[in-house]
Amino acid sequence: MSRFSGDNNKMLRIWLSASFVFALFLVWLIFFQKMYGAWVGLAILALFWVLAFWVTKPSNSR
Repeated sequence: MSRFSGDNNKMLRIWLSASFVFALFLVWLIFFQKMYGAWVGLAILALFWVLAFWVTKPSNSR
C-alpha cells in the first residue's frame, strides 16, 4: 500500500506525465536553441520527481 491512494496517486501520475513533456521541452531548448540555462530547470524538475517518488513509495520498504 502506498502512503497516498486513490485520487492522490491519479493526480501524481498526471503531474508526472505533464512534467515529463515539459522536461522534453527543456531538453529541446538546451540542444536545439542553445539555451543552456534550461539545465537549471531540468535539475529542479528532477528533484521534484525524486521527491514525488520518495513520498509515494510504500512505507514498509523504509
